[in-house]
Amino acid sequence: MLRETGLEESGIEIPVEPETIGHFEAAETLHRLFAKMAPEDRLVLTLFYVDECTTSEIAARTRWTRTGVKVRLYRARNKLRALLKTEGIGE
Repeated sequence: MLRETGLEESGIEIPVEPETIGHFEAAETLHRLFAKMAPEDRLVLTLFYVDECTTSEIAARTRWTRTGVKVRLYRARNKLRALLKTEGIGE
């Protein structure tokens, strides 16, 4: 299950009406956008939001510092936000 807090708290809002887009289409869009991101950005976002790892757990798995994980999360969120805007989502 996706982490319930996170994208909303980080300023990424995806205003989608349930009848407008299905789960499959949303997942497809997310996969397409992730394909445009650097592997490290995909990794940190996936570990945090999908696998629900803490920043400490991500640091242990990746051998990055906890501060480095926080910085990577911040930058990856910003990159995802920019990609969403280029797709016309979340404006």
